[in-house]
Amino acid sequence: MIPKEFFITSGKATSTVSELNAFDLALKNAGIAQCNLVSVSYILPQGCKERKWKKIPAGSIIYSVIA
Repeated sequence: MIPKEFFITSGKATSTVSELNAFDLALKNAGIAQCNLVSVSYILPQGCKERKWKKIPAGSIIYSVIA
């Protein structure tokens, strides 16, 4: 599977409960909390184009670089 498009999103959060709770809130703020995230390296193939963020259906599998 070779990606043809990618988008960049970000979110940040803090929590007095735990670091994991803050991470979950940051994913929610980034708009990707409802997705299944698969961690990958940051290398993009030649010809891969950046696109604007779009709403992703809940439960979608998203290959992501989390930093």
